[in-house]
Amino acid sequence: MKTLTAGRMMRRETRATPAARTIAEFRRRFPLGSTSRVVLIEEKERYAGIVVTPTAHADSLDPAAPIAEVAVLTDAALRPEMDISKVMEAFDAATADELAVVGAEGQVLGLLSESFVRKRYAEEMEKNQRDLFGERSA
Repeated sequence: MKTLTAGRMMRRETRATPAARTIAEFRRRFPLGSTSRVVLIEEKERYAGIVVTPTAHADSLDPAAPIAEVAVLTDAALRPEMDISKVMEAFDAATADELAVVGAEGQVLGLLSESFVRKRYAEEMEKNQRDLFGERSA
């Protein structure tokens, strides 16, 4: 189980956008339906939170305001070396569907979804049980 780390399970194709971008610019770049979430980065490529795309399209928002105003999970991120139990604890604490995986300098390395983590955990538990009882994989 210790081999299942955030770094090994994450998706690397992260579409990040600057946190200073305006809401209007964000809406043009990420229209509704284009993606469910977008990772925000600061000027030094450091993680700055996640924006849920439909939230950024709410009519009540000021289009001239920075998109960072609607960011969530600004303090919740995973480290690549975190094992699966620590990753699941982080998801429970953040009550999030997806969390960013960030490097030592805060740079975004990828995204990891809770559903994928739980699926991998169940698969690994099943594999360990088969190994324990001497069963062969099909």
